[in-house]
Amino acid sequence: LGVNTGKVMEKIEQLFRQHYSKMFLVSRMLLGDEETARDVVSDIFAALLNGTLTLPPQCSEGYFVVLARNRSLNHLRKMTTQEKLKASLSLDASIEISHAEDKIVGEIDHEMSKLDQILSFIDCELTPQTRKVVNMHYRQKLTYREISEQLNISEAAVYKHLAQGIKRIKEQFNPKNNG
Repeated sequence: LGVNTGKVMEKIEQLFRQHYSKMFLVSRMLLGDEETARDVVSDIFAALLNGTLTLPPQCSEGYFVVLARNRSLNHLRKMTTQEKLKASLSLDASIEISHAEDKIVGEIDHEMSKLDQILSFIDCELTPQTRKVVNMHYRQKLTYREISEQLNISEAAVYKHLAQGIKRIKEQFNPKNNG
């Protein structure tokens, strides 16, 4: 019994090291609270240790992530409305950002920087009429007809201004390879 128990504990410890970080990340994202997420994921491994939770013969990383998701959702269902509100407001700025999250944040920052450059280009480099048409169509989501009525120009003129604006933006931000 002792040798078998040791092997089971080793296997659970191996699974813990292998899957804990992703399970914790999923749980933290759902619960919005680092401490509660740790508790939920730790409870899963405690249930494995005491035998109240058994694993299927073939369980992948996805199984553990889904297990963490389901346990987190069950925890949310059991919370009172007041506890849910408190949890949603307690997103702590001191939460450590994992490498994957850091990479995603970096990519978002890069895309936002590109977007800022494009918006600045629209505001500074397009003619006033083209700028109005581009802003009305893409920012205000107006149709060609709505724009033509508001600016008292034809729909064909709206099309030409949009085409000209898009062409200038593409030339500026997607220069063609000349090689």
